[in-house]
Amino acid sequence: MYDEPEYAHVTIGGYNYQDFGSDIEWYEMEYSYAQGWVLNITNITIDNTDLLVAPAASTTKPNGELKEGIYFGAGDEPLIASYAHFNSGYPFIGVDADVGQMIADELYFFRPDILCEENYHNPWGICYLKEPCDDKTFTTNLTFALGSNATFNLPINTLLVNYTTEYYGEAWCGIMIQSMPNMYAFGNTETVTERHFYFGDIFFK
Repeated sequence: MYDEPEYAHVTIGGYNYQDFGSDIEWYEMEYSYAQGWVLNITNITIDNTDLLVAPAASTTKPNGELKEGIYFGAGDEPLIASYAHFNSGYPFIGVDADVGQMIADELYFFRPDILCEENYHNPWGICYLKEPCDDKTFTTNLTFALGSNATFNLPINTLLVNYTTEYYGEAWCGIMIQSMPNMYAFGNTETVTERHFYFGDIFFK
C-alpha cells in the first residue's frame, strides 16, 4: 500500500523511508515468545460491523440455525478488551470463532457461495471459494486502530491465496482469515473478557 495516501502502513523493526516522510505514530510493543509482538487494538471493523462488540448469547447462523453461546463471554461484557499480535511466523490473520463467524457473515453478502466449514479440503478453518482468486471479488476492508489516531485499512482482496486441492486437483481461493476455536491453546488464559487478533505473514505481504 506504499505511496497510496488513504492507507497508513506499519513498520515493525527495520527502516522504511516513508517513516520520515509523513506523520509518525510510535507504538510501544510488548513481546512474548508464544504471542509475538502485542498491542492494544482499540477499533476493528469490517464494513459497518464492529468486531469488538460482544455478541448476544445466541445468534442465528447464515443457514438459519440457532447457535447458542458462540462467544465465551457473550452477554457478560458490552465491549471486549482486545489485543493485536504481530508474528510473521504465523501464516494467517487469526481470530476467535465468534469473530470468524461475524466476518464470514459479511463475506456472504459479496459471495453467497463462499464456504467456511472445516473439512478435508479446508483443515485450516478459513473461508474459501471453489475457483481461482480474483482481486475484484471483495470490495471491503478490515479497518483497525492501535490506540492512536492512525487508522489502517486492510483490503480483504489482499488476503486471497490460490491453493490446489489434493483430491480434486483444482485451483481454489482461500481467504487467509483463520477462525481459531481454542484461543486458550495460544496462551490466552483470559478467554472470557478478552479478544485476540493475530496478524501473521499474510499481513506483511
